[in-house]
Amino acid sequence: MGKGHCLVIGAGVSGLSSGIRLLENGWKVTIWSTEFSPNTTSDVAAALWYPFLSAPIERTDAWGSNTYNVLKELAELPDTGITMTQTYEYFRDSQPDPSWKDTVDGFRRISGNLPGDYVECFSFVTSVIEMPIYLGWLLSRYNSLGGRQFRERLAIFLTCLQISRQL
Repeated sequence: MGKGHCLVIGAGVSGLSSGIRLLENGWKVTIWSTEFSPNTTSDVAAALWYPFLSAPIERTDAWGSNTYNVLKELAELPDTGITMTQTYEYFRDSQPDPSWKDTVDGFRRISGNLPGDYVECFSFVTSVIEMPIYLGWLLSRYNSLGGRQFRERLAIFLTCLQISRQL
């Protein structure tokens, strides 16, 4: 027996990813969206995994680590549009070790032979995501799990919400 039914608004990377995780955890899911790929904001977004500083750090570091590992797994599957690549971040001032350095593969500090007035560089492996390909893969995965989608405008949803509150 399922856990219930969820309505997800939007069919970009967040909506599809949420729908997939809900389906994988026993929920029925319907996505309503005005647009689907290739016409979503996500289709034109640049995408790579990069940790960012936000609070509470212990939770965001754990979430970031989990996301990194999922993207590494997806990069090994065909047709996801995800590749893992060595990346470089240059600094003009010396930096402390980042809290996420043990999360990524191949982390190293470079301090010699840098361009211009850069004094330090972090290098590590991260994901680069070709969004139109990835969105196609996400939609295929969502459909294979039994998710439903409808082209709907948010105004219709708000009307339904108002009606359900009146009942």
